[in-house]
Amino acid sequence: MTYRDGVYRFSAAVLAISTCALLSDAAFHFVFQWERVGTWRYLLLPVAAYMVWVERGRLRAPSESANLAAGVPLLALGALMHFAGHVSTVEILVESAAMLWLVGLGFVLLGTRRAAVFSWPIIYVYFMISVAARYVPDMAIHMQRVSAAAATAWMNLMGWPVLRQGLVLSLPGRPLRIAYWCSGANQLVSLLALAVPIALVRHRNVLSRVVVVLSTIPTALFFNTLRIVLIALWNYNEPRQSLHGPHEIFLIPVIHPFAIAVLVGVSVLMYWLMREGRTERGSH
Repeated sequence: MTYRDGVYRFSAAVLAISTCALLSDAAFHFVFQWERVGTWRYLLLPVAAYMVWVERGRLRAPSESANLAAGVPLLALGALMHFAGHVSTVEILVESAAMLWLVGLGFVLLGTRRAAVFSWPIIYVYFMISVAARYVPDMAIHMQRVSAAAATAWMNLMGWPVLRQGLVLSLPGRPLRIAYWCSGANQLVSLLALAVPIALVRHRNVLSRVVVVLSTIPTALFFNTLRIVLIALWNYNEPRQSLHGPHEIFLIPVIHPFAIAVLVGVSVLMYWLMREGRTERGSH
């Protein structure tokens, strides 16, 4: 065995041991966080697999040399964040370290093109579980206030007088409090779970990607406000036994498919406005 072979084998062993240690530690955090998110979590792995499948042509390309310039700094940063996460007991640092380590490992072992195929799905799953599911619910109180104010204005414009005190709509039939589950935060996260892969797979223009992802915020707020208005109209003149519409229908996401349709419409519109189809044809 030559000296170079020995160095390669030693490096591979260090990478393998480090990967197992780092990922096994982060796996606990991901599983715990996975259990805390909504049912939309079951979309994540199939969507990530689809993102890889769409770019499968790159996997058939001739193999290329390792991109150490990108991979080694990512591995180093991942190891540093993992250590910082343990010292500070900040969970998201440990989870972020695992994401950076996997992406860096891809650049070291697969090269730039093939690593890019797996990097975006890895970042997507990390973003949805560690970032969106953890921090978007913190926006719930603000979304509750916006939805309550918007629903009040909407009903007054339609000629159904409503008074609002904070998060409570004063109806003739009963007071209606906008609870956490009526904030629209869960709808926003589920829309993000679809918007991010749509932006990455469907669009190449940065502006299109940004618009598609950011469109989830007004879309979630609009349809959540519509849901509140429908519930308020149902309970307007008298308190109903089923608060959330006939047979509690508004407890299930009956309006959510329309929000998804709007998201797809925004994607199609941006694709047409930015002439991305023409750009793709011209690049072949």
